[in-house]
Amino acid sequence: MATNIYILKLEKDKWYIGKSDNPEKRFLQHKNGSGSAWTSRYKAVELFKVIENVSSFLEDAFTKEYMSIYGIDNVRGGSYTQIILPEEQKKLIQREIWSMKNLCNNCGSSEHWVRSCNIINSIEEKKPIIQINTIPIIEFFSKVNTNISNLYSKSKDIFNSVTSKITVK
Repeated sequence: MATNIYILKLEKDKWYIGKSDNPEKRFLQHKNGSGSAWTSRYKAVELFKVIENVSSFLEDAFTKEYMSIYGIDNVRGGSYTQIILPEEQKKLIQREIWSMKNLCNNCGSSEHWVRSCNIINSIEEKKPIIQINTIPIIEFFSKVNTNISNLYSKSKDIFNSVTSKITVK
């Protein structure tokens, strides 16, 4: 569905990206405080740009492009309208921005790709899908009762067969 994407310049070097069939009217709504929470906090000062007759999906694309230029904390619009974005969402946006700029998705470096990244505290730590650590408990009980020792042996076999099928993402 075709629409118009509008870009508002706001006070305090903030930006807002939206979509509307009537960007001028929408700009006035933002300017008068009836636009969005972001433009209520940071007043609209200029209808900076209008991109006419484009896909509504481009609203998020322009929002991310402006986030990459002016900083994630300085731009809102599209799917990103909360005044304070959750940290996890900001990390995901940052990864997308790095990807679009052909940088390492993990740390933003231009010196390597994500496969070669050595950063330990990555944006998304790689964790096993399932983490099972019941062996110490079973070892304790196996000393108490020989029947539990048999249970330990069987559960260890089950554990080994299950964990051999687990993949780490």
